[in-house]
Amino acid sequence: PEVRVEGNLIGNYTLNQRQRRKLERQLGEEGDEFFVRRNRLNVREVELGLRSAVDPFARFEAIVSAEQDFGGELKVGLEEGFLTSSALPGGLHLKLGKFRTGFGEFNDSDPEEIPQVDPPNVIRNVFGRSGEGWLDTGLALTRRFGVTDDLSFLLWGAAFNGDNEAAFHGGRAGAARRPAWFGRLESFLELAQTTGLEGSVGFAEGRAADEQGRARLRSRILSAHLELQHHDPLLALYRGVNLLGEFFYTWRDRFREPNEVDPQERRETLGRFGLYTLGEARI
Repeated sequence: PEVRVEGNLIGNYTLNQRQRRKLERQLGEEGDEFFVRRNRLNVREVELGLRSAVDPFARFEAIVSAEQDFGGELKVGLEEGFLTSSALPGGLHLKLGKFRTGFGEFNDSDPEEIPQVDPPNVIRNVFGRSGEGWLDTGLALTRRFGVTDDLSFLLWGAAFNGDNEAAFHGGRAGAARRPAWFGRLESFLELAQTTGLEGSVGFAEGRAADEQGRARLRSRILSAHLELQHHDPLLALYRGVNLLGEFFYTWRDRFREPNEVDPQERRETLGRFGLYTLGEARI
């Protein structure tokens, strides 16, 4: 078996006490509990990764994480546990278990591996304030297509429980077990020996819970990303430029409250969009 350990530390210190009070008023938070999140060093997360080959065509991987919140409390749990297999007919690859869904470019990587200190706000708004993205239990099938020596496509098809509380019903007790699914098409084009262009478009659909906890509200998410990478072939791990932009659009059903003009409860759909950009240079 392969064993790895990763750690992520984050510190925060505010010099100006007036700015701290101003920020407190803006966020609508008061008291000492708010300030415990400032002027301290936290071990945000420590991960223990275990991976072992089941046979030449399959492997199992598990990630156990220990997270420390800003109050100092430590939480330990299973973050991921999944089986991957490349022995399916037709060149299909299977991923089964609890893992990062791969919906959107951010979900391809663990938050500890991204260059930002904090995940983009649009990820927090769509998939929850924890910043973990869409972690769920289910299965995903992928198939790679090579069109030319320089152009390839990767097709995703997946179905999950819908356990994300921000985007879907969260799997709460009493909610109908309505699965969430998504499809994604990703492409990579080699522009030169040192430069590549990657893009993708994906669509996810599931059910969100209403005020009574019933999973009967439709929730749909559209994502698209474009990334330009430039790396020196001799120093690819240490030198290079990366430009990334990702766009999200969501449709979420809700029930409009009755009013004097329209006394009946009616269903309506809210649309929201968000995006983030990233520029990274390693010299």
